[in-house]
Amino acid sequence: VEEFPDGSKAPEIEQKFRRVHGILKDHKFDNLMVATNGGDEFGDFMMDHLARLDNEKGVMIAVCTENYGEMTASPYSSNAELKYALDRKLRVLPLRVVDSYPPQPPHGPDHAYDKTGEAGTLFNIVVPSSTVFLDCRDKADTEIARLKTDMEIARMIAEELVKFKSGAPAA
Repeated sequence: VEEFPDGSKAPEIEQKFRRVHGILKDHKFDNLMVATNGGDEFGDFMMDHLARLDNEKGVMIAVCTENYGEMTASPYSSNAELKYALDRKLRVLPLRVVDSYPPQPPHGPDHAYDKTGEAGTLFNIVVPSSTVFLDCRDKADTEIARLKTDMEIARMIAEELVKFKSGAPAA
């Protein structure tokens, strides 16, 4: 897996959660993940998915990497998703996939879009510290974090979705 210039391994995590999405679909869990082909408009799919979550009172699953929620030039970023979740009072199920939690999106005087840390504050408002995250990390004997298997993560998410639908308290 290639790294982005900032050192992140988003493609690896994205691939993993696309597989998890497939497992959940295979087990008849109604879950949404934007998938596009060349020429498709990513933003249209994202807006449709968010509107459906809102209309059906669903739960937004946040794959919390270090940069999750970063303010970028894109109007269809995880930051935009968090703003929508805040505005519409969507329930968010955070998935912890890296050691750093809560996410610490880049910011500062040299950041093009977030000089003051607004993105991190937004995450903390939408996902308060009282919200229990699903820990998708698997500590090996050496205590080096790696991610759990696709099936383990899918099972954890499925259990939370069942609780959510039944009205039971989340993890």
